[in-house]
Amino acid sequence: MEKISYQEAVAELEKIVAQMEAPELRIENVKGLITRANELISFCRGELAGYEEEFSSLLDK
Repeated sequence: MEKISYQEAVAELEKIVAQMEAPELRIENVKGLITRANELISFCRGELAGYEEEFSSLLDK
């Protein structure tokens, strides 16, 4: 995955949701949108886990 920020990933996910909800969505585009959404979700989960680890470490000190 290219280098993006957490905020950029969330914004892209929001755009994907809007595309998926659009009545003009073409079925042949669904697979690509879902694939990209899964990549972004995995990235965001990893970022959040990293932040959680950092915060826990800071609180333990």
